[in-house]
Amino acid sequence: MPKFVCLCEEITIEDIEKVIREEKISDLETLKRRLRVSMGHCGGRYCINLLLKLYPKLFGESPRYKTSEELHIPKPRPPVKPTILAKFLDEVSE
Repeated sequence: MPKFVCLCEEITIEDIEKVIREEKISDLETLKRRLRVSMGHCGGRYCINLLLKLYPKLFGESPRYKTSEELHIPKPRPPVKPTILAKFLDEVSE
């Protein structure tokens, strides 16, 4: 049974450990860019906290006493809401 870390993007702990091991990733921002962790609908509200709890296991060091810049915590971004294209066409034709 997979243990999901990022529910929105369906990323498991096994996926994360494999990528860290194979590509020698050492920070959360690179992990985000590689696997899309924290890029789902929740904007990382769930998985970033879980990744910080798993940080010692994943990266072999404690996140304690490190700043967010040192940890390379991804910046939260507001969710994108899909818009129907026809709404823009109606505004242009008026």
